[in-house]
Amino acid sequence: MRKKTCPVCDKVFEYVQRSNKERKYCSRQCAGKNNRNRIKKECIVCGATFEVWPSSAARRITCSKQCNIEWQKTSQLGVNNGNWKGGKNKYECKHCGKKFLDNSYQKNRDYCSDECHNKSMIGVDQKTQEKRPRITKNCKGCGDRFVLNYSRKDRKFCSKKCWNEYAQGENHPTWDGGKELKICINCKKEYKVIPARSDVSKFCSYRCRDEYNNVKVYCEWCGEIIKKPKSREHYNNHFCGDRHRLLWLNKENRSPTQAEIKMAEILNSLGVEHEEQYSFGPYLLDFAIKEKQIDLEVDSEYHHNLPGRPEKDAKRDAYMMENGWKVIRIPSGKVHYDPDTCKRIIRKNIG
Repeated sequence: MRKKTCPVCDKVFEYVQRSNKERKYCSRQCAGKNNRNRIKKECIVCGATFEVWPSSAARRITCSKQCNIEWQKTSQLGVNNGNWKGGKNKYECKHCGKKFLDNSYQKNRDYCSDECHNKSMIGVDQKTQEKRPRITKNCKGCGDRFVLNYSRKDRKFCSKKCWNEYAQGENHPTWDGGKELKICINCKKEYKVIPARSDVSKFCSYRCRDEYNNVKVYCEWCGEIIKKPKSREHYNNHFCGDRHRLLWLNKENRSPTQAEIKMAEILNSLGVEHEEQYSFGPYLLDFAIKEKQIDLEVDSEYHHNLPGRPEKDAKRDAYMMENGWKVIRIPSGKVHYDPDTCKRIIRKNIG
């Protein structure tokens, strides 16, 4: 514990010193009272009167930052500056002979600038600092004479442009004989290929490669000509897409519903020539009357009223009408329970 007298209330108090700073007041109230009483001082630069706290009265000698800068300009120069190290010394550049000033702590200043230093080091051995003679040579490309340093004595061209013009064909360092002639195994024409691909190249173009490796087959659904690899030529069925493959499987494996069987009996009783499950474009027709181009559909009341199904049926009908077909849709319930009405509808549309 330490004892000290408070400068405000003259009370003796004890405290524990927990840092390097000594305690001045017995309480915060006394410290506030002391700081409220500002001290007036005079600025040593402009002479103006200003107030400061008692705690900073000893070090404040100027009224503002601007006055402080002006005081430092006049009083903190040369020896009076805290960072003074002896001032600048005079040196003479070894390359251009120019005299220049530099700080005293920069020792062995032989050159006034980096430019003079670089110019003086041309043709100088970096280890021994001895001068090396410069070499004059004839350019292998254009034939002009050029000067170069001793360290680059193996250089043969005066510029990169001359090198690019010279290093073509057989003059290029990686030349390995040029392109080779080969015969295309598909069209039997001669073509050129680089030596690196002479062992693997067999065709003159991608077209010849595709013609040689692929065969032409017909789609089982739409009859369009498609290309398939020779390894798949022995397959029984070929399709131009997954949709046509699924439609073909649906046609081959699908068994007719009871309503479709009943409709087939109605058409036979009327003597109407028709084809069941006829494929047209991307769709399957329940009953196709080709002579009249009529698409007769037997719709289930449940499946054709599901969400999204009416929109699909409308899109299908529009496609068929654009291609000259007339679409007739008869509900399956009417086929079962009112066949006479179905016959009347068919006779009316057939004419």
